[in-house]
Amino acid sequence: MSFTVLTSCTACGACLPTCPERCIRVAPRGTGVPLLVLDDRCTGCGECAEVCPAEAIVPLAELLS
Repeated sequence: MSFTVLTSCTACGACLPTCPERCIRVAPRGTGVPLLVLDDRCTGCGECAEVCPAEAIVPLAELLS
């Protein structure tokens, strides 16, 4: 399961040190979000979502359902 970052992301950076795979990156300009999760490296542990104070990191499957 991979995660995605919503536009409510405040770019506080709380998620960055929690990712064991280091797959959270600064997003390219024009994407609408300050951070993104690299799906090909995400193992779905959910550590990033647990520490996000804005609750802006959610399972991708949650958005698709």
